[in-house]
Amino acid sequence: MFPWQAMIQHRSTRRDAWDIKCGAVFISERWLITAAHCVDGRFGNRRIVYGFSKQFEPDKKIGQIKRFITHPKFERNADLKKDMFFGENDIALVELKAPIQFTEASNAVALSNNKHIIDFQACTITGWGFLNSGGKLISIEKEGITKLIFDRIPNYTK
Repeated sequence: MFPWQAMIQHRSTRRDAWDIKCGAVFISERWLITAAHCVDGRFGNRRIVYGFSKQFEPDKKIGQIKRFITHPKFERNADLKKDMFFGENDIALVELKAPIQFTEASNAVALSNNKHIIDFQACTITGWGFLNSGGKLISIEKEGITKLIFDRIPNYTK
């Protein structure tokens, strides 16, 4: 459905089943963008899954993670339960061990060349995630429209 969308899966030990951790998007055959709070911990127990729209489809493709690069100023918010805000600069890059082959089912997201982002500009979000706080994780990829609100982002300058 959304060929740029990938899923980061994790497991505690090699004997455990893989579980969804977070979404990510391809920006090239080897690199993805995700949230920094998704990549703390050991990447040996994480992998990228892509090329599908339903979590339980059998034809998933697997990418092995080489490393994570989190924003140097990312700090996880200590009070996650209160507001579910994970802190400023919550962004990271994921590098794969080997590049993937782009196909109709997997491709890079179209990034904007616009250097001027406007408050309340609409943007598209995709992923599996939760539809509401405390809700159930969805298994079919969804798309939504949200508005960018920069006056609520600390230290953001246009």
